[in-house]
Amino acid sequence: MIIYKTMKFSFLLAITLILTSCTTPTPAKKSPPLWYKNQTIKTKNSYNYIGYGEAKTLFQAKAEAKSDIAQQLLSSVESSYVEKMKDDNVTTEVNLKVTTKIDLENISIKKQFFQDGYYFVVLGYENLDLGYKIKKSVKNLRCSRADNYMKKTLLYKKLYNSFGCDIDVKLQRANKQWYLKYDEYKFLLSRIDFEKLYISTPSSLFDFMISNQSLQDGEKFYFNIKTDKKGYITLLNLYENGIVTVLKSSQKITKNLQIPSKESDIYFEAGLVDENRDGYDLYIAIYSEKPFDMSRFVYGDEVLAKDEIAYKFDELIEILNSYDYATLLVRTER
Repeated sequence: MIIYKTMKFSFLLAITLILTSCTTPTPAKKSPPLWYKNQTIKTKNSYNYIGYGEAKTLFQAKAEAKSDIAQQLLSSVESSYVEKMKDDNVTTEVNLKVTTKIDLENISIKKQFFQDGYYFVVLGYENLDLGYKIKKSVKNLRCSRADNYMKKTLLYKKLYNSFGCDIDVKLQRANKQWYLKYDEYKFLLSRIDFEKLYISTPSSLFDFMISNQSLQDGEKFYFNIKTDKKGYITLLNLYENGIVTVLKSSQKITKNLQIPSKESDIYFEAGLVDENRDGYDLYIAIYSEKPFDMSRFVYGDEVLAKDEIAYKFDELIEILNSYDYATLLVRTER
């Protein structure tokens, strides 16, 4: 066996040497332009972003530059996708970062150059205040009724101050990111603006309380609900990234209700989406006279709770328009 392995290795080595000697070496890629390599293109204003992209096709170079901007805005890239591109009637599959699919208003080409078979592109993005961005993009802005929950948020109140009236803006999930939508316009929400959609709101029908308003990672907690009405309570958890899970569905209530109950083997434990920083959750209690259908949402203990199907903050807002509810914004520290 040892002799056979040695001979086989020698034979393969000989073939490799022959093939290597007959193969024309691939020419080394030349250095990119100095302005691209040193990233010397600057922004005039602090709210502007610059993105750099380099590729064999202009389409992909622009996509890479757009992805560079999106990464600066969102701080992380979750995954990648494959896009089929057609160039000169030839279809090729190119792996692009998921952030290249993000819709960004006010993107402009700052510089574009072709050298040694490669495109070098610089894109600029105006990261304006959200209210000003909407004003600049929407030609005919109309005052109209807004969602019940949306009107209570800090983000909406900021927009109201910009426009001086109510506008019908909607939260929308697309391309694994969150947008604020008005008619056919979509505006990417930064993490700061997205957090302004989380707010504690009381109910006139019931009291909704948590055992501790500020939690430590791993700390156990429970909820108390008090009401003079008979009906059902559905309890939901809205993660800071927009995932919605069902904690308790259609729990019958007469006066007082503790979730989980003292007799239950189940307990709630505070956790963090990102273990490297403090986090927050929004807990929602919905009152209904009849059992509530929550089949559109996943339960917290399901594997699906981490999949894209669980990102339903936008659907939750639509539901809250038709029911009595209360919310609690709860911070969790490391």
